[in-house]
Amino acid sequence: MTLKQTLISILPPYKGEKMLIKRNQGTDDIIDEILITHEEFETEYDSICGYFDRGNVVETCRGIYNFLRDNLHYNAETGKNQSVKSPQAILQDKGFTDCKHYALFAGGVIDAIVNKRGGFDWCYRFASDKSRTEATHVFVVVFVNGK
Repeated sequence: MTLKQTLISILPPYKGEKMLIKRNQGTDDIIDEILITHEEFETEYDSICGYFDRGNVVETCRGIYNFLRDNLHYNAETGKNQSVKSPQAILQDKGFTDCKHYALFAGGVIDAIVNKRGGFDWCYRFASDKSRTEATHVFVVVFVNGK
């Protein structure tokens, strides 16, 4: 059984349900929803984080990155259709999987590991390119020895 199949078997079933959070959402709405969704699925990430903990921060992050790269297909959502998902939905949904979903999965796993054993700090980082003033991208930053 692959790691992805193992995680799918552990997590609560994905029912394919979708909910519109807000029509015409803005960047602040999306940031809020990422933070709310992170908290909502903490216990699910707690149940799978052990599969990613390599004992040190660099190898743990490398394992999470490799898993996401190898198992999720990046497909950016349109500006009108922005979603956040449970870990099970991120693993199983064949539709859109973009930076929000990658960041939610990585952040959820990393936060669960940090809460169990400590040892490093992390955060979500919201960014934009030079041509925009509002955030258009989200990713996870992990601090190693304060850097």
